[in-house]
This record gives sequence, structure tokens and C-alpha cells, in this order.
Amino acid sequence: MPVSQADVAHVLRRVGFGATEAELNALSPLSLSQVYTKALAVRDKSPTPPAAVNDPALGTQEWQRINAMQNWWTDRMVATSAIDTTKPSPLVEKMSLFWHNHFATSGDKCYNGRAMWEQNLLFHTQGTGNFRTLCKSMAIGTAMLNYLDNESNTKSSPNQNFARELMELFMLGVGNYTEADVITSAAAWSGHGLQYGTNWNLTTYLFRPELHDTQSRTFLGKTQVWNGPQIIDWILDNPATKLIAAKFICRKLWTWLVHPNPADTIVTDLANVFIANKWAIMPVLNAMFRRAEFWSATARNGLVRTPVEYMVAAGRGAGVGSATIHPDWWDAMGQSLFYPPNVSGWRPNDYWISTSAATTRADFAENLYWQATGPSGPLPGLWKDIVNDDLAPAQRPDPTTVVTKAFRRMGVPNPAPETVSALVAWCVTNRHQWTSAEPWNYWGERAHLFRLVLTSPDMQMA
Repeated sequence: MPVSQADVAHVLRRVGFGATEAELNALSPLSLSQVYTKALAVRDKSPTPPAAVNDPALGTQEWQRINAMQNWWTDRMVATSAIDTTKPSPLVEKMSLFWHNHFATSGDKCYNGRAMWEQNLLFHTQGTGNFRTLCKSMAIGTAMLNYLDNESNTKSSPNQNFARELMELFMLGVGNYTEADVITSAAAWSGHGLQYGTNWNLTTYLFRPELHDTQSRTFLGKTQVWNGPQIIDWILDNPATKLIAAKFICRKLWTWLVHPNPADTIVTDLANVFIANKWAIMPVLNAMFRRAEFWSATARNGLVRTPVEYMVAAGRGAGVGSATIHPDWWDAMGQSLFYPPNVSGWRPNDYWISTSAATTRADFAENLYWQATGPSGPLPGLWKDIVNDDLAPAQRPDPTTVVTKAFRRMGVPNPAPETVSALVAWCVTNRHQWTSAEPWNYWGERAHLFRLVLTSPDMQMA
């Protein structure tokens, strides 16, 4: 049975960054199973870095490397497609963004574009793979070793920063370990550090056994001489903690991809899938998106787009990329790629709702239109096929048609009736004003309608 375009839009907002009009047209005649197959396809997991990452001419100007990476990643997210297999996979990019927030490191402290790139590549290559493998790779990544100070963790001078956050934020959650466990974990990770190259930013992972603590200690009830990766293995294998770890990750996945505050039965079911599949991530995602609760009203209306998701969705609907979006201009929205606010990452959902954030999103919408349609913009005819402002207002398509087509172009095939009514009333009023008071001023409908659609509640919802 074919699915509705509203259902397609819901799936692609959660699996990726929203549907394009082409995806709505191509996927709605399919069955739900076929839609899932296309939406959850994993491909293009090993992208080529932007040239700036390895450009020796930049020297130690790491902010330029990171800025280039912001533009590169924005372009990949804008380009994702569930129907064109030559384009990046929506799921790969969405999960890379999830892990970037979960295993948060920031260029503010890790002022090293190559290290940040290597971590992002890890999220692309392993973000839909195996959680155990991903954790172990993350732990010895140069970005994390720098950001959480494990490079300075030695047996004679232990640093507990990474050891603590590994349990508190990455694997178990608060209250599921003791201070003695932190001490043992820190000892286990001692000696896992960095080797600096000819330049300070050319770093690689290096284990120094002479700096490693070999004292026998107890961790989560087991006593032995520990090495760092064994800490991850025991958390995931220990009968007392593996379900806790699985529920911790599954709760966070549901919160970011479906809605906040999932019922414990949902989390437990998904955690059991996680464990049964030996920590493979894709079976959990497949189970999550196919649950009945994913289709509930709570889920459909349960998430606010992060600033990155909002900018990407706007770019997808407008057909423009980072050169027009300028992702580095909009820090005031509260989210900047490669710069999480702290090790706990960005908070989800209502964190993004504030007067200042709404104002900045409105400024972004206005700027995006003029960047796209101005004298040097790539799309001077943006939305002409919808509004047709070469015609006098009375000769244009009726306001209801204009508004619904505009939303559909932005991947929203079912805007709320209240939103449609408000924008239709605006079109009617302004067409009358332009016709009676300023008969020459026909161009403004496209610009203002674009901003109104992008600042509507419907465009803020993920």
C-alpha cells in the first residue's frame, strides 16, 4: 500500500534532514517497507576530506581548516538523498551528527583541524557499524585524547577526565559507577597518549607502556591489571552493566531521533535488540524506526530542529549549499559544527526555543533568500514557478495554492491548517495593498513568503 507524503516527510526528517519535493514524489507511491529500505540505506561512508585539511599552505591556521570542514559537511547534508544512490546517505550523515554530539570534542580546545577531521571520518565510517568498535576507536582518536586530557594521563600523574566522562557521558550515565571505578579506569588509560610530529598539529596516537599503570585494581567488580580498551569491553560484557549501557545509548538515540522521555518499555526493548546483536547499531535503528510509537502524534510533533538541521533543511528546499547558507555566520542560533559547547554536547529539543534563537532564524531566512537571489546569487528565479511575480498580483496563482506549494517545496507537504490560514491571509492582504497603493511593487511576495515559510512553526519541527 502506498504511503502518504506526510509519512515520507516524517521518516526523512528523522532519518535525515527532511524530504525534497523530488523525494516526496518518488517515495510516496511505494510501500512503507520500500521507503524504509531507501531511507535507511548506508553508503558513501568514507568521504574525501576537503582540500584545506591537508593544505600545507595553511600552516597552523586551524580555524581555516575547521571552517572548510563546516562548509564541506553542510554541503554533504544538503546533498543527501534517499532516491539518488550517487549522493550521500541521509542516515550516515544524521548518525555522524549524532555521534559528533555524543562523543563531543571542540575545535576551541582541540585546535587541530586534522584531528577533528579524523574524528568526523570515524563517525562516518563507523557511526552505523558496531558501538564497541566505535567506542574503542573514539577513545584513542587524537581529538578525544587532546580534548579530555588523556594525553597527559600517566601512572605517576593520573588524569581522570576521560576515564570519568567515558562512564558518565559516553557509556553508562551518572550513578552507575563509583569513584573507585574512576580511579581504576584512569589507571587503565594511562600511557595512551599522543606523538607530536614536526608541527604541533601533526599528531598521532601513541601508547607508551613505560607510562602505563600496571597495578592490579578492581573495576565494576572485577580485579586484574587493566588496559584501556578492556574497560570498554567489561562495561559492555559485565552482566551487571551491559543492560545499563545499552539502555543509556538507546534512550539517547530515541530522544534525538524520535521524541524526548521515551517509556522505559521502549528503551528496554531496544536495549535487548542492541545486546542480542552484539552492539551492532543498525539493528537498533531498524527496530526504532519501525516501532508503532514512531508513528504516534507524540513522535510526529516531538522534536525541534537543531540549528544545523534547520539550515540544512532550508538549503535543501531552496536548492543551495554552504556558499549561500554560510553556516559559520550563524553562531547565535546556538550550534556550530565542530564546536560543541562542552563535553556533554548540545542539549536536545526545547534548548533551541528562545526569543534570541527565533530572531536569528528569521535573520537567517531573510539573508538566505537574498544570498540566493541577489546580484551574485545562484538562484535569481527562486520560487518564481510558485509565485510567478512577473504577473500582477491579481493574475498570480491563488494564495492557497502558492502557500501549499511553497511548503511542499521545503519538504512540508502537510503544514498545519492554522499556518496555511495565516499565510494565505497575509498574501491576500499584501496583494491588495500592492495593487491599490503600489502597483509597481510586485516582487516582494516571493521574498516575504520565503521568510514566513522558513520561520513558521512547521519548519522548526524535525
